[in-house]
Amino acid sequence: MSYSPTSLATFSGNCPAALKFYAEQKERDEDVEFASGPFAEFGICFHACIHACALALKKGKTSSEAHKEMEAVALAMAAGGKCIAENAHAALEHADAFMEWWEFPPEFDYEHGVAFNVAWEKAGWDDPSRRLRLIFDAVGAIKVEMEDHSELKIAVGQDYKTGWGASRENLESIQMDAYLTALEILFGEQVDGLRIEIVSTRHHRAWGKTYIFSDDKDRAELNRRRARLEFTMKAADLSNGQPRIGFGCLLCRYTEDCLAFKAYTEHTMLGLAKGDLPKLALQYVVLKRNFEDAEEILKAATKASGPLQCEDGSIGYYPSERGTLKDSMAPLAVWLKTGQLEGLEQIHMESLRAFMEIMDPGKTQFDNVAKKCAKQLGFRSQSAGAAELGKEFIEVETSMRFGLQKK
Repeated sequence: MSYSPTSLATFSGNCPAALKFYAEQKERDEDVEFASGPFAEFGICFHACIHACALALKKGKTSSEAHKEMEAVALAMAAGGKCIAENAHAALEHADAFMEWWEFPPEFDYEHGVAFNVAWEKAGWDDPSRRLRLIFDAVGAIKVEMEDHSELKIAVGQDYKTGWGASRENLESIQMDAYLTALEILFGEQVDGLRIEIVSTRHHRAWGKTYIFSDDKDRAELNRRRARLEFTMKAADLSNGQPRIGFGCLLCRYTEDCLAFKAYTEHTMLGLAKGDLPKLALQYVVLKRNFEDAEEILKAATKASGPLQCEDGSIGYYPSERGTLKDSMAPLAVWLKTGQLEGLEQIHMESLRAFMEIMDPGKTQFDNVAKKCAKQLGFRSQSAGAAELGKEFIEVETSMRFGLQKK
């Protein structure tokens, strides 16, 4: 069977039944991603716009010309029924904002699809013998100066995430296992190592992880990640589409089609009265009350004894990192670094300081100022500037937060 990072994530993150539903949609030639709803439409349109933008910039066109290319793509997708006009326009605006703070190296390839057969040899995209295929949002090789090494050539694979939930944890996903495996096959001995990057278009942040071939620990980790990818594909081969009710149902798109899920909810909640709004409202109140009661009990229990292990996850308190400003004057301090406020009368400077103290800005406000000032301060990009300036003005606090955690 042929897989993609999406299908493998569906199998491991939801259950074998979800993978079966996904495969059946593909067999019917349905566009699974567009069928997922408005936000999926937005994400796909955004990626199409950014692809057009990157190609335009790669050809030496201006940002204004790149915008026109993106606008043409968004209009075509709306006119062709690929997505509603509102989503296409929102995707275009988001792509414009992304173009302002992100850089697109001309030596990279964009929306680059690759496929491999069972022997991990390159195959055609639609080759019947393909085992895995995937698309890099951006891929290429760069030269970097490493702390413990001289200049090294590193193959880079980037994934642009439009969802608010994008985080550093995405670097450990099955998708990134596939990225690393594909990068090593594509570049092999041409490079000294590999790097994967998650780029959050919403949070204006990027997280990366680099593996150096000559480093024994990195080499072992690369081998482990390829083995995990191969194991997941073999497990999917052997699965028979059996449903697994649990954490995977929370974000599963197939619960409406899943008889096992319906039977379980009918047994535990007598089913939702979707056609009877007054009754549904009453059920909502009851379920919310039960949820609050259950959460209160679980919070008390897990705070005392640690997370409660379930079949495919756990519930309890987990460490959560949060960035806070060391000083409320931090945004003003960054602004002062640009020299734009030189010559400002003392009375006006005092007014600015008083305003900052009253406003009591947080990390979000600091990041916005840092990004606006990044280019003037000589940083490569807005995100790079915000990250580097954050080291000086932001401290990371770790606290315990209650929630769910999937295995």
